[in-house]
Amino acid sequence: MRLFTGIWLIALATISLAPIKLKFELHTLGRMHYLGHWLIFLITAMLFCWGASGTVVKLRRCLGAVCLGILLEWLERVIYHNAYEWKDVLTDSAGVLAALVLMLGVSLLGYSNGTDRTA
Repeated sequence: MRLFTGIWLIALATISLAPIKLKFELHTLGRMHYLGHWLIFLITAMLFCWGASGTVVKLRRCLGAVCLGILLEWLERVIYHNAYEWKDVLTDSAGVLAALVLMLGVSLLGYSNGTDRTA
């Protein structure tokens, strides 16, 4: 899973920091832009929390995912001199929060990473 997470993060950073022309060609801008941010950071948070036991560890890892979103937006600002996109950060954070709620809900039901603790 670590290898997949590493590949995921490289792809995320590459697409996030790509020139605007390439983003248009990849259709990462437009109507689905914010849904894409939300979904990508939901997946990122779930990957960060894969195998984590305990609420505090999951909270810390989710905070790391939020920090990643903040860092990527800051790098976009520095590289391309565009306005800081706070709405993107908020959307990224909402995706992370959704992942955290989902993971904690699953934990409360007695499941962890696909294993049934009730059996």
